[in-house]
Amino acid sequence: MFGSSPITIFLELGTPVLDKIGDQYTAYTCKGAAVAVSNGAAVVNGLKSLGNNSPVLQDGILYCIEEKSAAFKLSRNPADKPEKLWDGEALQPGTYYASPLVHDGLIYTLHASGNLSVLDANTGKKVYTKKVLGGTCYSSPTLAGKYILLGSDSGKMVLFVPGREYQEVAQNELEPFRSTPVLSGSRMYLRTLKTLYCIGK
Repeated sequence: MFGSSPITIFLELGTPVLDKIGDQYTAYTCKGAAVAVSNGAAVVNGLKSLGNNSPVLQDGILYCIEEKSAAFKLSRNPADKPEKLWDGEALQPGTYYASPLVHDGLIYTLHASGNLSVLDANTGKKVYTKKVLGGTCYSSPTLAGKYILLGSDSGKMVLFVPGREYQEVAQNELEPFRSTPVLSGSRMYLRTLKTLYCIGK
């Protein structure tokens, strides 16, 4: 219980993202709320609610990406309502387990069915959509040096060049996995359904 007026937030599968303003941390949840970490009090409500994935915060802008997407500019005063910058073009309906990646002015989001959609981060307009994987995609797009990794529970992983056109570099197959790769230096750590792998030099 936090403070005198506790609130309950159901996060489902999404993970909150943190923003620090002065000494105060605020958690932005997948259900469209902003909560003061110190006492659990609701700071802002009415942001875009997501189903299963997480919002992404970059350079003071909160991106909420799935079939119906939106971007909000956050105020440096936690009590002020965020400014909606855009409502994005409609994407494929259905489930998005993977959280989006924002990189170099583009947003990369992966539908559970394996369709990759790329949006312009300034406008929310669709740049391209492409079927890249089979199986079910839980793993979030991951920036690895100058490439982006995508994976699915089929065990397949694709590597492609970021940009406004799809340029695939490689495909690899491993055991089925649902986790997102973690990179540290020249090594990649990946937890499959049975094994933890360390891949690197």
